[in-house]
Amino acid sequence: MSTMATIRIRTFSGEKMRDARQARGWSRGRLAIAIDKTVTSIAAFENGQRSPAAKTLHDIASALEISPGELLNLPRVDWGMAEYRIVVGLDQRDVADRAGMSPSLLSQIESTYERMSPTHQRTLARLYGITEDEISAAWERSRARATEGDS
Repeated sequence: MSTMATIRIRTFSGEKMRDARQARGWSRGRLAIAIDKTVTSIAAFENGQRSPAAKTLHDIASALEISPGELLNLPRVDWGMAEYRIVVGLDQRDVADRAGMSPSLLSQIESTYERMSPTHQRTLARLYGITEDEISAAWERSRARATEGDS
């Protein structure tokens, strides 16, 4: 059993998910069947009571034939570290394993408590399908969000 808790996707939009499902003409039940989840889970996602795990978000987008980023309430130009990970359908443990780092270190990097080494920067950019400059800019945006309101 995993000891890591599922982290809520702060930028997930249940409203956008509902709109995309309805635009497709699907009921909650039809989407639930398509992604092997319960109707209760679909309702909870749409009502903002829960957010899906990264893989589930990816599955929802795939079923609805949209990009995962379309289910976020943050434009791509504002994405931080977590959003890039989420839209490729990976949780922190998956990325940490593939990047050869501990989940704790990845969490610290995403939280901007720790800077990325050049090796981690290259690896994360490759995993997320973006450039090293884009991953660096995402880290800076994450840092700015983390320090908003500080004087």
